[in-house]
Amino acid sequence: MTPMSQPDAAPSAAPRISRFSRELSVHVAALAGLLVLGVCLSWRMWPDPIIDFGHELYIPWRLNAGDVPYREMLLVTGPASQLYHAGLFALFGSSYSVLIASNLFWLCVLTGLIYAWLARLGKRWVAFVGAVFFVGVFAFGQYTVIGNYNYMSPYRHEIVHGLIAGMLCLWGLERGRTQKWWTLGAGACCGAAMAMKTEVSVPILGAVMWWFGTGFLFERKKEW
Repeated sequence: MTPMSQPDAAPSAAPRISRFSRELSVHVAALAGLLVLGVCLSWRMWPDPIIDFGHELYIPWRLNAGDVPYREMLLVTGPASQLYHAGLFALFGSSYSVLIASNLFWLCVLTGLIYAWLARLGKRWVAFVGAVFFVGVFAFGQYTVIGNYNYMSPYRHEIVHGLIAGMLCLWGLERGRTQKWWTLGAGACCGAAMAMKTEVSVPILGAVMWWFGTGFLFERKKEW
């Protein structure tokens, strides 16, 4: 009697990994192309040359010259972003081009975080559409007579930097479930956000408290 054929083994994970890699590569390439296109079409048209944005150039220039925040000058925000820009000016010279390079880097990081979070919450094509919408509508857009309201030359860098720090903080907390050293990075990002602006630090602190509170209750429930 011919032995019954064994059922086929579970499909290898290799095709799924290959499909994921191809899809991710296409999404990354498309988003990178969209960012490059946005930069080219809006090159150096992001800030208002007269109104407000001079603050974002003048403060780090003064700090780089040796002024001390809250002593020689009054800041209405935390010092983190301005000190960061002052450090860049010290390394590469006091120039708007330095802020352009920095802001483009952080814009790429923020786009990647948006894609990663949306992909984790749903499907990758939804994450791709969300990231495309963010880049196409918000990254470079000018929708008022006065400039400065975009991610390349923001009205306040503390808002953009704080948003990125908050998303990195939550990402670190999520990864900290399996790798504890991520929690240390999350704490550093939370502290950085607190040194930027109230509008971003308060929501981040609330999210962190909620995260640890629900995690504590979940662990207690398992013990019960």
